[in-house]
Amino acid sequence: MPTTLSQLAVGSSATVTGFTEFNTHVQRIMALGLVEQTAITLIRKAPAGDPLELNVMGDRLSIRGEDAKRILVEL
Repeated sequence: MPTTLSQLAVGSSATVTGFTEFNTHVQRIMALGLVEQTAITLIRKAPAGDPLELNVMGDRLSIRGEDAKRILVEL
């Protein structure tokens, strides 16, 4: 069952399955390596929940919470 990246618990791993919409924000996210079938792990969230730190293909990446709501993932 697909969920959004923003709904993952810290320490959870998932696979990107798609995006809720396609716009310039999503294009930027895809340029950073978050494309379909990419395995990711949510490392931590800032105290206010934004930004989120991810492990993407061995690299650390921080994204905004609003962008995380656009990324569909599957556990």
